[in-house]
Amino acid sequence: MDVGAQHVGQQELAVLPDGERRADAIVFAAASPLLAGIGGVYLRDNDISPLDQDPAPIAFGADQDPPADVVPHAVDPRSARRLWELSEELIKA
Repeated sequence: MDVGAQHVGQQELAVLPDGERRADAIVFAAASPLLAGIGGVYLRDNDISPLDQDPAPIAFGADQDPPADVVPHAVDPRSARRLWELSEELIKA
């Protein structure tokens, strides 16, 4: 990735200011040939996030980092359809 005239690699992204890291992710999502012709994926570190087949439960209210990988229900088309239909019903009410 180019930031100004400076080349920035994956290892160096962590030292970029927050705004530049966020911009980097947006530019990657919009312009990467890796994503040509596909959609509905989660991204992490300028790549498609791996699927966590065995996610650990999240203890709400606990001081823990959120999971970094994608959980199966987040990319399940049936779950997406159910959520869409429920949302439509809730807006009608």
